[in-house]
Amino acid sequence: MAVQAAAFAFDENASLDDNLSAFGNYIDQLDAALGADMRKQFSALLVGTYKADEVWDRLFEICTAPPTEDKNTGEAEVAAAPANAATAQPLAAPLPPVTGWLLEGVSIEGFRGVNNEGHPLELKLQPAKVSSISAVNGVGKTSVYDAVRYAITGKLPWLDELPAAERDKDYYQNRFHSTGQSTIKLLLVAEPGGERCTITVGRNTLGLRSVAATPPWDASAILTALNREFVFLDGPTFQKFIAAAPLVRGRTFSGLLGLSAYSDLRQALAGLVNTRAFNNHFSVAAHAQNKTREERTAGELSAAIAKDYEILVGAAVGELNATAAKEKCQDALAQIAPLKPVCEGKAFAAIDIDACIEAIKDAEGGPKRERLGTCIRERGDLAKVNHEAPTAERAAQLTTLAAEREDALARTAGDLMLQLYQAGSKVVETEQ
Repeated sequence: MAVQAAAFAFDENASLDDNLSAFGNYIDQLDAALGADMRKQFSALLVGTYKADEVWDRLFEICTAPPTEDKNTGEAEVAAAPANAATAQPLAAPLPPVTGWLLEGVSIEGFRGVNNEGHPLELKLQPAKVSSISAVNGVGKTSVYDAVRYAITGKLPWLDELPAAERDKDYYQNRFHSTGQSTIKLLLVAEPGGERCTITVGRNTLGLRSVAATPPWDASAILTALNREFVFLDGPTFQKFIAAAPLVRGRTFSGLLGLSAYSDLRQALAGLVNTRAFNNHFSVAAHAQNKTREERTAGELSAAIAKDYEILVGAAVGELNATAAKEKCQDALAQIAPLKPVCEGKAFAAIDIDACIEAIKDAEGGPKRERLGTCIRERGDLAKVNHEAPTAERAAQLTTLAAEREDALARTAGDLMLQLYQAGSKVVETEQ
């Protein structure tokens, strides 16, 4: 089940792999099932070898699949906990927390274009400022950059990509250094504490690389932390950026900051969440129309069922559940004389509707048909009479008027007075 997760942001002090791992953990918090599969898609998203339709279909399969529960997992973890606790070793004193490293100096001997046998090339940098190395061509500026890159990453891509006949390994060491070995030292300052560390990277005549650091630091761990996308900007990439057309330059700017992989991932994810493409793939508009139509039909059927229930049972369905409503309907059907043999003693779901219809037809087609018509007419007449009958108040008024009329008639002298009254009325009403 999806849950609310805190906002996620990439860490510029972490490598791409670490950031992708953190991003995968973030997705796991939102939806564990989808997160596990999205992790598998990262490599394809980065290099652009994925197909959006296939990713959408795969995620849809996960959403529609029933959840699986592994009851043994929790027990195994609980059982393993005491053993791990028993074998745990005392921890050494923790190193000061480090959020990053600043380059304070570089020492190079026998690497690429730097010879200086016995007298390493040493460069002092100011970590709190922007440092720049400038010199005439051919004195080793590029070799300094290559030395720092090799010390951190362990390789130089443009040398490794040379044809096999070029023997790229021969280009790492300086050909004029008598020992044939290279030594690179990085003088680092930790942030925020300011602790210092010197990492020494060597390369022997066989091309084997060695790393070491001043205690108590771990050279491999520090170099791995520095080997990330935000650290290096190589010269060829920057040169291409300067020479590119404005439109191309805008598209490749992320590469200058080491963000090209992040940009590719972002574009891939943006393509996956494109609303129009997603809706077209799954025909969302058509499904929405079908849903609306089915909901409307369900509403009409529910109203019809409620009306038929009220006619059959004589009461509104109200808040009854399905089981109680079926029981009342069964009781009502069993009380109808023609249907009693078909419905009595049976559950509502077991009643044969066709048998009920045939029973009604048989009852209507026999001698009782005429009696039924007569009852229907009498029922209509009674309903009409009942509708036209006076109210209780009106009936009392009519009774009073009738009594007054009878009293008035009692006071008359009979037919003679009536004839005299009628003759007098004609005299009065005559215009003459």
